[in-house]
Amino acid sequence: MKDVKNSKVIIVGAGVSGSYLGYLLASNDINVIIIEKSKDVKKDSGIVSNRIFNFIKIDDSLIKQKIKRMKIYFGDNAFNITSKKPFAIILNRKNFGRYLRKKAIDSGAKIIFDEIVGLRIRNKEIEAIGIKNRYRGKLIVGADGANSIIRKCLGISSPKLYLGFLCNYIEKNKNRNENIFVFHNKRYSKRFFAWKIEANKELGMITELVDCKKSIDNFISDIKKENEIIVKERHYHLIPFGTTKSYGSKSILLGDACGQVKPLTGGGIVYSLICAKGAMKVIKEFLEKNDEKIIKSYEDMWKREIGHEIWFQEKLRDFYERLAQRDIEKITRKIKELHFNEFDYDISIDIAKKIFLQTPKKDLIELAPLFFKYFLC
Repeated sequence: MKDVKNSKVIIVGAGVSGSYLGYLLASNDINVIIIEKSKDVKKDSGIVSNRIFNFIKIDDSLIKQKIKRMKIYFGDNAFNITSKKPFAIILNRKNFGRYLRKKAIDSGAKIIFDEIVGLRIRNKEIEAIGIKNRYRGKLIVGADGANSIIRKCLGISSPKLYLGFLCNYIEKNKNRNENIFVFHNKRYSKRFFAWKIEANKELGMITELVDCKKSIDNFISDIKKENEIIVKERHYHLIPFGTTKSYGSKSILLGDACGQVKPLTGGGIVYSLICAKGAMKVIKEFLEKNDEKIIKSYEDMWKREIGHEIWFQEKLRDFYERLAQRDIEKITRKIKELHFNEFDYDISIDIAKKIFLQTPKKDLIELAPLFFKYFLC
């Protein structure tokens, strides 16, 4: 017989979104259990904008690099984006994940390692069924990633899923540098991109699930032509794109579980923090008033915060996917260097405006037919 563990709020997933929400709720004296199936922390690149400092005080030991420069490739053409002030940072991702879990625990949240396999909705409670225990509460939060079991149990449709690939490498006869390279190449992905981060000694890619092995092999082969490297262990995970319904009866979804991810880069850390902060306010009000209508306001809240930006970034990705390779090269030949005093790495509309202002008028006129053909039509 499984033990029953009771709490006001049950959070499934102790990643960034689940741990941060657990910390916020416990700090507001709300009893919360976080259920996590793995003691390991998710491996990703850890690139985040400076907005993260609006949510969490981060010690310098958690920062690997402050980013002022990226080199962007479109086929064989490349240009640099540089900024006088750092526009993003690279986190020590594993330590950051452990740090968030510790903050949640220190604030009073309890983390239990178990795997949820089912959900049962009662009149006044919701029950999560784990392999080890059962968990009952007033509300459940699905912060359990792109392949969310909570989303499936609620009958909410999945966002589109793509493959995230990461591997570390050893590069012979070369010291560690701080260069970041981003590669847009249709041989790697029709819609997304690959990267090399020298500070992490990391290669990565977002690509379609179909023919993903071929796409990854093409990328690694091209990198090996330019660099003498040895590829170490490979890591794979699903990345969602496009948002879904983010609430149900006595439940909400958070982070990757409902597609709160930047379509332009696949990053979700800052978006998760934004949405977790809003979720805390909604959950607190729901527990005080016990009115299910309040749960719906969670979706309205986060869409006001980031919905317009997700929409615009999806349009940019659609634009790139429709572009023929020759048209991509035509556009990027017009861009040599982009210099900014500073810019917001999370706001693509702001970046697009700055690129527009730095592009000569004669080039904009020449490229206008392409934007009408692919973006505006």
